[in-house]
Amino acid sequence: AAGYAEDANALKGINDILNADAEDESLRKYKEQLLGAAAQGNVGDSSGPRVQIESFDVLFEDGHPEICFPGGDVTELVIKEKANYKFRIKFRVNGDIVAGLTYATKIKKLSVAIDSDETVLGSYPPAPEPHEFIFPRHDWFEAPSGMLGRGAYTITNVYTDADGVEHLRTSFSVKIKKDWE
Repeated sequence: AAGYAEDANALKGINDILNADAEDESLRKYKEQLLGAAAQGNVGDSSGPRVQIESFDVLFEDGHPEICFPGGDVTELVIKEKANYKFRIKFRVNGDIVAGLTYATKIKKLSVAIDSDETVLGSYPPAPEPHEFIFPRHDWFEAPSGMLGRGAYTITNVYTDADGVEHLRTSFSVKIKKDWE
C-alpha cells in the first residue's frame, strides 16, 4: 500500500512475541494460549515451505461426496450446474507465524476474466496439526447453469501473506456440466 512503512520496533517472530512483556504472567499465559505448540518450540518443519497446503477440498450442500485434492494439487474438477459448494483448505504453517494469509482466485472462461475474489484466511502460528479454513463461512457458492454457464473455466489460486510473500500458486480446470459425470 502506498505510504505504508513498517515500524522498526515491530515484533518479527515467535521469540520476539514471547519475550516481550515476559514479566507479565497473565500476558505470558495469553500469548502461550494463542501460539499453542509454537510457544513450546514446536514450529513444524522449518526447512520446508512456510505455508504447506495439506489439502484443497470441495464440499457440497446436496450430499454429493466431497472432492479432496491432497497437497492442493487440483488438475480438473467437475461440478454439476447449480450445485451449491464450499471450499475447505487444510494447511500447515512451518517455522514462524504467517500473518495475513490471503487466498485470491481468478476465474476465466475462454481466456476472458469473468470473476475474481480475495479471502483473508487470517494469521496462524506453526502447529503440529493442520489449520483448517472453510469458505464461504455462512453461505454457499452456486455453480453457473444454463447453456452459457456450462463449459470449461480456468481457475488460478494464489496464497500470499501480509508481507507480499507468495506461498503457492495453482491453476486448474473446472468443468460445469448438466450432471456429475
